[in-house]
This record gives sequence, structure tokens and C-alpha cells, in this order.
Amino acid sequence: MNEKIIQDLVEENERLRIRLQEAEDTVEAIREGAVDAVIVQGANGEQVFTLSGEEAIYRRLVETMNEAGLTVTPDGVILFCNERFGDMVRQPMEAVIGRPLRQLLDRSSHQDLMMLLQQVQSGPWRQRLVFQASDGTPVPARVSANVLRQGDSVSVCLVATDMTELEASEEVIRQINEQRESLREAHQRLTLAVGAGHIGLFDWHMQEDKVYCTGEYEAIYGYPSENGEDITTVVYSDEDFLKKIHPADLPRVEEEMQRAVRQRKNYQVEHRILWADGAVRWVDSRAVFHYDGQGKPVRLVGAVRDVTERKEGEEALRSSEEKYRTLFDAMDEGYCIVEVVFDVDGRAVDYKYIDVNPSFEKLTGLTGVRGKGVRELVPELEEYWFEIYGRVARTGQPVRFENRAEPLGRWYDVYAFRYGEPQAHQVAILFNDISNRKQAEEALRQSEERYRRLVETATEGIWQVDPHYNTVYVNARMAKMLGYTPEEMAGRHIGDFLFPEDHDDIAPRIENRRRGIAESYERALRCKDGSRLWVLVSAAPLQDEQGAFCGSFGMFTDITDRKQAEEALVRARDELEQRVRDRTAELHRNNRELQRRAEQLSRFASELTLAEQRERNRLAKVLHDHLQQLLVAAKLSLQGLAYTAADEEFGQAANDVCELINECIATSRSLTVELSPTILHEAGLGAGLEWLARWMEQKHGLIVHLQTEEGAETDREDIRILLFESVRELLLNVVKHAGVTHARVTLERRDKSLELVVSDEGKGFDPQRLGDFGGDTASGFGLFSIRERLELLGGSLKVESAPQRGSRFTLEAPMVYPTKVDMAKTERGQAEAMLEEHENTPETDGKIRVMVVDDHKVVRQGMCARLKRERDIEIVGEAGNGEEAIEKARLLRPDVILMDFSMPRMDGVEATRVIHADLPDIRIIGLSMYEEADRAKAMLDAGAAGYVTKSAELRDLLGAIREETSAA
Repeated sequence: MNEKIIQDLVEENERLRIRLQEAEDTVEAIREGAVDAVIVQGANGEQVFTLSGEEAIYRRLVETMNEAGLTVTPDGVILFCNERFGDMVRQPMEAVIGRPLRQLLDRSSHQDLMMLLQQVQSGPWRQRLVFQASDGTPVPARVSANVLRQGDSVSVCLVATDMTELEASEEVIRQINEQRESLREAHQRLTLAVGAGHIGLFDWHMQEDKVYCTGEYEAIYGYPSENGEDITTVVYSDEDFLKKIHPADLPRVEEEMQRAVRQRKNYQVEHRILWADGAVRWVDSRAVFHYDGQGKPVRLVGAVRDVTERKEGEEALRSSEEKYRTLFDAMDEGYCIVEVVFDVDGRAVDYKYIDVNPSFEKLTGLTGVRGKGVRELVPELEEYWFEIYGRVARTGQPVRFENRAEPLGRWYDVYAFRYGEPQAHQVAILFNDISNRKQAEEALRQSEERYRRLVETATEGIWQVDPHYNTVYVNARMAKMLGYTPEEMAGRHIGDFLFPEDHDDIAPRIENRRRGIAESYERALRCKDGSRLWVLVSAAPLQDEQGAFCGSFGMFTDITDRKQAEEALVRARDELEQRVRDRTAELHRNNRELQRRAEQLSRFASELTLAEQRERNRLAKVLHDHLQQLLVAAKLSLQGLAYTAADEEFGQAANDVCELINECIATSRSLTVELSPTILHEAGLGAGLEWLARWMEQKHGLIVHLQTEEGAETDREDIRILLFESVRELLLNVVKHAGVTHARVTLERRDKSLELVVSDEGKGFDPQRLGDFGGDTASGFGLFSIRERLELLGGSLKVESAPQRGSRFTLEAPMVYPTKVDMAKTERGQAEAMLEEHENTPETDGKIRVMVVDDHKVVRQGMCARLKRERDIEIVGEAGNGEEAIEKARLLRPDVILMDFSMPRMDGVEATRVIHADLPDIRIIGLSMYEEADRAKAMLDAGAAGYVTKSAELRDLLGAIREETSAA
């Protein structure tokens, strides 16, 4: 609506208001007698009435006036009205007179009428009332009222002015004002938006060669301006305008302008501009041409926006996409994106290849697959592939699995996840060919079967019991040692094979196994014939996949002969002491010698006790560790037999058995690395956790973010192992239950304890559901076992979790032992005993003097027994740890030391370093069950002259001994 219409409405409103005021003043003057005559503008023009004959004149006046007039009783009944009132309510006067006035009013004005009739009794009154026409149309009116008194008769005169047009005009003016305000606010918002969006506006009048623009436009084009968002006028010539456009983009800009004019379309182009300082910017320019009557462009109105950052971002994105494509094409894993095809029932029936990387063809053997369905390429492919990918496309839940594609003859490790929007039904697939690994697993199964046969033929007794110590399995050797058959022992409680005085020892042993403690101890068993069989027991707990105790496993070595020898030795000592007491008087001159021998026997007994204790500690290792040593000893013996066998067929059979043992050693070594990493015992807990993080990602695809504090370490082997196994158990729970691919592990030191936290952001659980970790450990993720073992060692476990809020497990354990046993005195006695033994050692006759150092007695004995058969080699001593090796090396001065790598108290590397520094003439050859290059390097760096694995051929070991001796 333009300004002229608004002005006309305002003037019309003013005229109506003046007329209304004049009518009210006239009626008031007549009523009060202030005038002698009245000029009334009626339908027949102006008429003049005098005040004589007042009723007739009054009636005539009312009938001819433009305003509605009526007389009502004090309670509102209509006594008289003019035609104008009848027209206003759209009813004839005869239908109006005699009716209550309220019936002709809108319901909203009923109360206003009552107020008017009350207030007019006190004097003239004005009130706005809304009448209701016969057709229901509301008629707003301004009503003037006064009381008319004629003798005793009282009535109320009303003059009503129709306000419909006036109020409509006011409404129009109100709407116009609101529109003006809206336009003003819209202009402000546009100004703010343009400023916030850094948009410059311009209006180019081409014929005048003038550009009207905002300050933002000038800023974008590099013109100095202080006008901000104000509109300014800048005079440009065509040359000035074109100078700002980058020369390389100028032809394209001109072509775009010509195209817009030619096709009568909007002008839009992105191009570069040059600032005065040489800077290059990108702008997005959009405009509309205006044309004169001849179709010639005379005006260009538009906006320009700086898009430099977007252009730079697009360039960066393009570069990033190139890098991604390079990675996509170079990765070794197969990768593809497929679109799953569903039938009308929502069942996945096919999938089509959208994109593949080069490794896809190498890992599948399929070529030219883009755009093709797998039903066409591999018609006999198993249905489960379609079911899995269809489920991923529908639910969006990623999945990792291993399956065999029989038509392709391969096994695959697959990770699949939804790609793009759900309605696209696309799935991204990352996969590896694991056929070789599956073949290795089958080979391992076969190897385990060979291991089982080896156990059946072992020379040591093997005994397995359930959690209640009822017999589950014994091998033939164990049964024979006790005089039974395996069938006779099956199902019987272990107490049936003990003497009554030993039954009280069963419960503590069971409790130790339940707590996860492995032990070595001596035990007397009752044979079937009632005789006593002394055995050395190496027992270890068995746990199921959830970590729950499920029984115990033990190896039994017959030591009856040794125990009888010890008893004989004790009896001999007692007899000797008695003879010394009886003959003290007559053999006084020999007293010193006898006393020396008695002290020697005492030291020997002490050393024997310590040796037995060390033997128990060493035999407390995990079963497979002992098995490896036994296998090495067995191999050495077999190699010796094969080396000396005259029968070629027997020698070949022995070599075949050695090959089987080699396979068992390799299998056991692989299991050892996985069950108990060597790095945990050699490099500490932090290094063990780093290995575990790598293992979890390689084995289960779980990425572990590890953070360890410097100095957060412990010398306690039991704490190291418990924390490591607990973390492994908790991370496996994350893989099984949390539904995430990331977890966090932190290791920190807290005064004299270690704090280890394992957390994830997965599904979580309600800790109350675990019943304070009681009950079924399977439902508690094995937390019961972890908590119980930690508390028994002086530590604790804290669990924080909630459904869909992730989980946090805080493990705390002491760093040091509660007490430290002082062995200095005993060790001094041991050293003195070794000194006397060395003093009484006879000189050799040119043989190679060899000392064997290994913490496993069985391995030492097997190696010594084999080496003694060589005529040029003499075994001069044995040692079970690094400290003992140093002492005996200083006393015995052997030519060659065979030094085990891993030993308690002091390992082989440190012992080699000390011996080589003190006694450089002694040649040291490193021994280990492992073949890692870093172990060999560590021994050689410490001063060893050579390094041989325990699983090596006997000729390699003999060659190393003789070569080092001849070199010396």
C-alpha cells in the first residue's frame, strides 16, 4: 500500500471524526436551549428548523439527522427511534420500537448498556456500544445519552454514531503502521544478516557509470572504507572495475555477463580478485540485470560474498580425498563397499559391489566386480554372508566375525559396518585372508593330540582332580606308581590315597588352588599294597574361560629312593654323634676333625633344606613351563641315544621322536607367550601391559589406550602376574560385553602401592546385579575371582558402572612384600660348604671343566648326564640361580659355564656380566628356551661367548663347548 492511499484514509477518518463531533455538539445545544434554530443536513439537503413547536421540530430533527436517534425507558425499552437507527441494525422501525435495547446489542455490550443507563441518571454520558444487525453483523457505535424529563415522565435520549468505517480506517492505519514496523525490522535483520555473512551489496547504474554499494562490498574488493554498513557512492569506470578481477578469470567473467544478458538470466560466477597489496581473494558474485525499453542493460543489482576460506577448504578437502584414495589403494587389507539387496519380505538376497580397492582382487580372486551382484559372481556363496550383511545394513550395528567362503576356498576375518545413510543399505567391509592361520590352528589341534599321546607315555605321574579333589584323570605311569589301573583310580577322592595322619593337609591345599596358588611340595602316598610312596608334587590350579576354579593338575615324581637316602643319612649322623660322645675321652686328639665333620654335616643339612625349598619354588611355575624343561631334557637324552646308537633304524626312530618333541616345544612355547608373556617377568608390569595392548588389538580388534607412570613397577612376581592377568580378563570382558572397540588402561604409583584402572565407554551394567560379586562368576565377568585374590594379597578392587554409562575398574595392590627374610647367614654357611667342597675337589686330567647353571633341576640333571658321556668333558658343578653361579664360579673356576637366561633371584644376563668382569678367562655360553634375537644379544653384550637354545641339536651344544675351549 502506497503513501497516497494511507494519506486518503487518514483524511477521511478526520472528516468523520469532525462530523461526529458537530452532531454531538448540535444535539447538546438543542437539548440545553443554547440555539434558536438548527440547520440539519438531511437526504433532501439542508433544512432550517426553529424551536417553536418543540415536539414536532424535535421529531423532525431526529428523523432527518444522519445519526441514529432513539428514546428508551430508564430500564432500556425502546420508545422511539428514527429510520437511521433502523438502517443501522437492518430492521424496520416498527420491529424495533417496544423491544428491549439489549436484544439489539452484541452480547459483549450488555454490561456496557447497564452502566450507561445507571450513569446517565447523574448527567450526560458517552459510551461505546456494539449493536448487532439482523444478519449478525456487529455495528460499533459511539452513543451519547441524556435524561429527558417531561413532567413526571422520565426517558433517556440516545444518539448513536456508526463507527464502522472509522474503526475500519483505524485498523487499516494500524496494519499499515505494523507493516512499516515489520519492514523496518526486516531491514534491520537484513542489514545484520548481510553484515554477519560478510555480504556486500551493490547497485551499478551503467549509463551513469556509478556504483552504489555498502561498506562491506568495498572491504571485500579491498577498497579502504570507513562507512561500515552505510550505503556509499563510488564512481567506477569499466577499467577500474576490470582491474580488480584476476587476469586469468577475466574472460570467464565477461563471458558469464554476456550470457546472462543474452539469455535474460541472473548473473552468477565465482572468480578471483586482486587487492592493491597483491593478495588474491575468491568472491561469489550474483546479480540481476535491468533493461530499458529497447532491451539494453542499464542497471545491475546484486551481492558479492568473500568465499576465499571455502575455496581453500575445498582445496584441502580435495587433497585429503586424494590422500584417502592413495591409502585406500595401498592398504594390504581387502576393502569394499556393497549395497545390500532385499526382497519384499525384507530378507537380504544379494549385494552389489559399489567400490573395491586393489587388495580386494588379490584376496578374493574376483575381478571386474564393480556394479555386479555377488549372486552373479559367486552363485554358490553361502547364505550366511547375505544374512550378516543384511543385518548390518538394517540395524547399523557393526560386526566382526570369521567365516569360510567355500566357493572361494578361503577363510576370512571380516569387520563390517554401515556406510552412508540407512536408506542406502550400504555396508563397508574390511577383511583379511586368514586361511594360513586356520591351517595353523588345525595343525595345532593335531599337535595337541600328539601332546596327549605324549602325556600318556610320560615317565612322570600326571594326576587331574575336580574342584572337590575327586580324580578326573591319571596317566598310566601315575596309576602304576601306586599299584592301580587308571580305571580303579577314576572318580576316587585323593584322600583315599593318603595316610590318615595326612588328611588334615588336604583342605589347605584345596584352598590354595582355589586362590590360584600353584605349589611344589613333598607328599607320602599310600600304595594299593599299603606301602609308602614318596613323591615330589608340582600342583597348579585349573580355571575355565570365565576364570572360575575348576580343579587342579599335578605332576608327581617318585623320590622314594632319595627320601630313604635322607633317612639313612639322618640315622648315620645320629650314629656318628653317639659314637663321638661315647669315644670323646679316648679320641680327644681327633675331636677337632670330628667337630669339623659334624659342622660340615650340619651345613650340608641346611643347604639340603634350602635346596629343597628352592626346588619347591622353582617347581611352582605354570605347568607348561615345566613341560618345556622336561621336553628339553627328554630331547637331550634321546639325542644322546641317537648319537651313540649303533642301530641305524633305532637312531632314526630316536631322531623322529626328537622331531615330535621339537614340535611340542614349539607349540608349548607359543602357548607360553600367550598365557604368560616372558616380557612380563623380565621387563616388568609396564612392558607386559604394552605387550597386552598390542595382543588385544591383533587378537580381538580392541584398541587399548595405555598410560603408565614412570616408576610404577614392583619386584613382587605374584603381584605382577595377578595385575596382568586381571587386566587381560577385564579387557576380554570389554570385547565380550561392552560393545566398543576402544578401552583405556592407566597404571600409577600410590605411595607403596600400585593403582591400575581399566575403563571403557560401552554398555555398562548394574553393579548391584552382581550381588557384591558373589554367586555365579560367569554373570559377574570373573570379577569375584579378581577381587578375592587381590584382597588376599592386601589389595582391593573398585567397580563403577551403570547401564549405557560405561565401566571403570580400579585395582590397587601392594608393591613390596610384608616382610623380608634375611638369608645372609644361611648363604654364608652355604659358601663355606662350597669352599670346603672345592678344596677337596681333585685335579682334572686335561678335560673340559663345565659348570651347568639352570633353575630347573630336571634340565640340569639331564644335561649333566648327557655331557658326562663325553670323554673330553667333566661336570665340575651345578647352580640353580645367578647368585649361586657367581659364588661357585669363583670357587670352582670352570673352563665353560652353560648359563640359563631366565632364573630367579638373579637372571643369566646379570650373572654373566659379573662373572665375565671378575673372571674373563671363563667362557660362558647362554642357554634359553626362546629363540628371540634380543635374548641372544643381551647375553653377548653381557660377555657371553655364545648363545644356544635348549631345543637345539646336541651336536650344536657340544660344538659350542669345544669351540670356545679351543679358542681360549
